[in-house]
Amino acid sequence: MPHAIASTLRHPTAWLPIAVPLALLTFMAAYLSWFEVPRTSDEDTAAHIFQVTMLVEIVLVVVFAVRWLPKTPAPAGIVLGIQFLAAATPLALVFVLGL
Repeated sequence: MPHAIASTLRHPTAWLPIAVPLALLTFMAAYLSWFEVPRTSDEDTAAHIFQVTMLVEIVLVVVFAVRWLPKTPAPAGIVLGIQFLAAATPLALVFVLGL
């Protein structure tokens, strides 16, 4: 089973939905370290980048699920769980900081 998961993770449709939120988390950390936490009612560019990136993340996860769940349900389900955890990380940061 671990070999099947590793084999599934080698495909770009599997690792891109994990890499995108991690890159977004890096962007958020850099942005928050350079600028203060915005407390305005107007959204800035960083908020729009976050929104578009999360929309791309949803599309990537759906593409992975449609392509791999019918072929290899067990490994694809585990990879899908990893993708959801990766996507939840930036969302949790936004929620915790109240951005």
